[in-house]
Amino acid sequence: MTAKKNYSYYLAAAVILAMASSAHAAIMVTSSDSIATGSTTIASGSLPNFNPVGADKLILTIVYEQNNSGGTVKYDGDSMVQIAQNNNQWGNAQIWYLDASSATGGAFSAGDLVLTGMDDNFNVLAIMSVTGTEDGFVAKADESSASINFTPGVANALVVSSFYNNGTTGGPTVSAPSGSTSLMSGATSSGGGYLYGAAYWENQPATSTTYTFSGGNRDSMAIASFEPVIPEPASLALLALGGLLVIKPRSGRNRV
Repeated sequence: MTAKKNYSYYLAAAVILAMASSAHAAIMVTSSDSIATGSTTIASGSLPNFNPVGADKLILTIVYEQNNSGGTVKYDGDSMVQIAQNNNQWGNAQIWYLDASSATGGAFSAGDLVLTGMDDNFNVLAIMSVTGTEDGFVAKADESSASINFTPGVANALVVSSFYNNGTTGGPTVSAPSGSTSLMSGATSSGGGYLYGAAYWENQPATSTTYTFSGGNRDSMAIASFEPVIPEPASLALLALGGLLVIKPRSGRNRV
């Protein structure tokens, strides 16, 4: 192998090793569902499109028309953790999560959602199950606004946001960035009327990005980011080794 080919081999090896060391598994949203209800106990059968089995995290967004501290949430008897909340005199937008590692038995099954200390008259919520996330969350923010300049903090992050608006007609839409998926969107006449929405964005950059709902002047917004699983060192080594075996030239009499 000539010096030039030798150089090319080691350059390619360095690139593969760098890729392996920064590799993240993709976060996958496996199911989601939403409901507008006057009940504080949401039976599992009330969310037919939600299936938590096999997920490693549940993420819950809630909005309602009270400006309290948010109370508590339990899924199948296990306490969820509140990440972000914006409550002002007009309403409340929140995000909660529960890791499978913190659930009874270390895994999820079908169960009821029980809300305590929230709006006893009307709650609007969306719940999603995901795989491929590290435990916990990375970053959070909340503002009395329809737009937040938010830094997810890690590459390929999953970003989730909830939104509440009191006193604007129509329905909330997500305007930026592109590639969002709606979890819930609508309006209700309860308590004089309000808008609600929630959405998520996959594979978001670590850097600052503006996330926006269309809103009016009585807005609440909460947002949070989640980190993809980083493969174990052994997996990274196998990835790098496999790449080197592919590009390594074979020695022989016919090589120059």
